[in-house]
Amino acid sequence: MECPRCHLLLKKILVDENIYYKCPQCEGTLVHADRLRSLAEYTILELHIPEQPINPNHQEEVISPFALKEQAITCPYCQTETQLVNYGYDSNVIIEKCPACNTVWLDKDELLQIAKHLRGNTTLQRYGAALADVTEEQVRGAEEDQPNFIPAAVQSTIIPVPIGDERATKHPIIVYTIIGITSLLFFWQTFSGTNTENVFLTYGFVPALASNGERLFTLVTSLFFHVDIFH
Repeated sequence: MECPRCHLLLKKILVDENIYYKCPQCEGTLVHADRLRSLAEYTILELHIPEQPINPNHQEEVISPFALKEQAITCPYCQTETQLVNYGYDSNVIIEKCPACNTVWLDKDELLQIAKHLRGNTTLQRYGAALADVTEEQVRGAEEDQPNFIPAAVQSTIIPVPIGDERATKHPIIVYTIIGITSLLFFWQTFSGTNTENVFLTYGFVPALASNGERLFTLVTSLFFHVDIFH
């Protein structure tokens, strides 16, 4: 296989049971994506890479590979055009990855940059893990503190209306009662000439109030009101 930069033959290297290929001139590296992390971890140990410093006043903007105007290279292994990838999504180490054979091309020092990214800082990592735990507890607590008005709303609508009855009856009293109440309210609203606005405000259903557990009786009373002659 040839180096996509120098077109020289790549040298096969075996390191810690990982096979990769390196250019003797530009020092670029070809490695399978599945072996990249283990190779970077070996580099951390081999070069004794220290923990990376923390700069709380600096927030680096994540680079989008699509915004770069670098020309794609050809994969040395299968001759497919590679794609630019931000390693780890936010490391800002832009590498070339082959979509066909899943190999990765690293230019000089990019392996070192990935190793530094993986080395990170243990203090910052512990802080991030603790922050994630606190956030999870806050979200869980907020969900538990929310008022559960649904059971109360359901209980407030329990009225003696049978769903079914095996005994045949000629006079369904409850049904007649509901029809009678609805009819009386309809005639009262239509012909009394009374301003029913206050009645609607008192006995009409307001979702915002019911969601806070207030005036739950309006779940029932609002069923009997009529908007107009057609409803």
